[in-house]
Amino acid sequence: MFFWENKLINTLIKFLLLCAAFSSTVGAKPNSALSNLNFNRPELDTKNCLTKIKTNTVVGSVPECEWVDLRGVQLRGAFMYGIKLRGATLRRAILTGANLRYAILAGANLRYAELAGANLNHANLSYANLREANLLGANLTDANLTGAYLGGALYNSETIWPKGFDPKAAGAVLVR
Repeated sequence: MFFWENKLINTLIKFLLLCAAFSSTVGAKPNSALSNLNFNRPELDTKNCLTKIKTNTVVGSVPECEWVDLRGVQLRGAFMYGIKLRGATLRRAILTGANLRYAILAGANLRYAELAGANLNHANLSYANLREANLLGANLTDANLTGAYLGGALYNSETIWPKGFDPKAAGAVLVR
């Protein structure tokens, strides 16, 4: 399942919950069931997510930023250990040298992302779009790349791939 299909399912679930809450208000005070529901606007999620990332320095504090739009964000060298960015849009994001160990990036859009020197050790990149991403010198030791799209992604001899993974077969391009 691709990241946009997951986002569609997530949106559908929110809609169904809203409909259920609305239907339960028949005969009740207006908005009583709806007032307790929290359907965050994406731009608020993005702002809150960036604040959490920029202030996070503790391994035990894992920001949850699923489905946010972080397109073009500059987080050079950011400490993002274990961050949950499932389905997030990180297109053209600058993540050079970022610590993304154990990050959950399943279904994320990282097209054209700058990940040179990033630590993606044990990261979950299943079904992520890494098309034309810069992976020069990135550490992907034990990363989950199941179904990840790497067409045109750049790597070099310093890029560390999971054991048995063939980047050329996955469409990545070796830069000498």
